[in-house]
Amino acid sequence: MLVFQSMSDLTPQQAVDERLWVYLSHFECADYVAARWLRKRPTDAEKAAVRVRNHFFARDTRAVIRDHGLSRLWWLGKIAHDVRPADPGLFLEVVLHRQDVRSALLERPSVSMNIPVLQLIFMVMLEHWEGERALFRRKTFRAWMMTLNRQGGFVLLDAVPEDALLRLLRTEADDAIEAEGG
Repeated sequence: MLVFQSMSDLTPQQAVDERLWVYLSHFECADYVAARWLRKRPTDAEKAAVRVRNHFFARDTRAVIRDHGLSRLWWLGKIAHDVRPADPGLFLEVVLHRQDVRSALLERPSVSMNIPVLQLIFMVMLEHWEGERALFRRKTFRAWMMTLNRQGGFVLLDAVPEDALLRLLRTEADDAIEAEGG
């Protein structure tokens, strides 16, 4: 939240500029990025180089959103504010409950970059947040996201009326839970 709030005037177009994030990770926030991503240095030189490339450099738009040590924080804050403006902290709590949930949800551009669709997905996630959190099991959540991604390949999800889309999301979530022994 601090990264997004301190840079909340950035537009999404500015926030995909690789130069900004490379500068910040090497100068203004180098200590943070190093402490977060190089604390446990891999013994293999190639793995260490990959970690440096992923978290200090932003090779393309996808890496800016997903991998870079600072930009990924800004994008999480941005998405949290867009999806849940009244309580972005709740969005982050739920989405960051497990790293796999964040990855499966936000690394799928067919759902994560469409805020109205993502708001409904988050609504279904909240319905499963209390209790056993069966939807949040790794295989279950992945299966749900894969099904939604497939659905998005056949149907333009943001063109589906809200009530029909919500029914679809709930049905697919229930099916994923049931399939994984729920």
